Amino acid sequence: WNSAGNLESWTTSQVTSATVSGGSLSGTTSGTDSLVSRSNFGSGPDLDLGFNDSLELRMQVPASYADNIEIYYGTTTTTGFSGARIITIPNATIPKDGGFHTYRIDVGPEPWWRATLRDLRVDPGNVSGVAFAIDYLRVGDLPGDVYLPNTTDQPVTAYELSSKHFRFIWDANRA
Repeated sequence: WNSAGNLESWTTSQVTSATVSGGSLSGTTSGTDSLVSRSNFGSGPDLDLGFNDSLELRMQVPASYADNIEIYYGTTTTTGFSGARIITIPNATIPKDGGFHTYRIDVGPEPWWRATLRDLRVDPGNVSGVAFAIDYLRVGDLPGDVYLPNTTDQPVTAYELSSKHFRFIWDANRA
């Protein structure tokens, strides 16, 4: 969130005092299914072929936080939010100090993490009265986790298909 007061097309439900300040979105849960979401991105990241398989959330919850953090997602092939497409940060892994913490999740093994990312939702708590702040939510690749082909020793070919971890090269003139 780059501009104070600008939620940048993100919406909230069962959240009071949702504000953007200092680069973070903050608020207080006011129900049993509080959420911060953004749907129907104009052009989200491509999730196919192993690209963009890391999700990183930097968030602050109170030291007394007793819930899981849930992240729902939808893609161009599976739009909207569903219990089948949920990533959970278990309460046992959330530090109990009330500070900001970064949670990096390998979402590559998620069966529905394919196509193009379209929808994201963070559930900051399932009880009323939980103050929270989200600094950022990023989707991308870990540094150094992308295959860089050595093209100096390869023949020039019109046929190539590359992914994040491998590269197929073939020549139509060869069997």
